[in-house]
Amino acid sequence: LSLSSITIPYGVMLIRSASFQYCSFLMNIAVPNSVTYVESYAFNNCFALFGITLPDGVTGIGNNAFNGCRILSNITVPEGVTAIDNYAISNNPSLSHITLPIGVKNIGVNAFYGCSSLSSVVLPNSIETIASNAFVGCSGVKLYDFTNHIAVPTLANTNAFSSIPDDCEIRVPAALYDEWIAAENWSEYASYIVAV
Repeated sequence: LSLSSITIPYGVMLIRSASFQYCSFLMNIAVPNSVTYVESYAFNNCFALFGITLPDGVTGIGNNAFNGCRILSNITVPEGVTAIDNYAISNNPSLSHITLPIGVKNIGVNAFYGCSSLSSVVLPNSIETIASNAFVGCSGVKLYDFTNHIAVPTLANTNAFSSIPDDCEIRVPAALYDEWIAAENWSEYASYIVAV
C-alpha cells in the first residue's frame, strides 16, 4: 500500500483487475505502449494518482478502473476506446479535463459520477448511448457539447445529468434541435438544450 511509483515493463498487455487497487500513495505510473486493456478496479482508490496518459493501443477501460482517484486532474482516453464502462472514472473531484476520442460509443452507468471539477465535456459524434447517472454530481459542468452529432444519442434515463447546474448548456446542432428536445428522456433537459 505504500508503493509510490512503478514502471510496468514493455510487453505487458493487460493491467489486471485490482492490480493497484488501494495503492493510496501511488503518484506516478508509466504505462507502456504494449498495454491494450485496463481491467476493472485496476487503479481503484489510488488516492494520490494525479495524472495518467494511456497509450494509443488501449482499447478498453473496465468498470471502476479509475474510481476514487481523488486528485487525478487529467486523463487522456486513447483513440481505440469504444466505451467508458460503469464507474470507470467516477468519484474524482479533482478531474478538471477529460478528452473523449471519436470512437467512444457508450458511456456507462455512473461513468463520471462525482467529477465535480469538470467544467466542460465535448462528446464526439460517435456517442450512441449515455447510461443512467453517467454525469450525476458533475456540478461544475457549464457545457456539454454535442455540436458535431448527426443523430440524437440514446439517453437511458432522465437521471443521466442529475445535479446539472442552472447555467449549464447542452449544445446541439440546430438541425437536430427539435428532435433533441422531444427525444425520450432528453425532454427532461429541454430548458438546457441550445441550438448552435
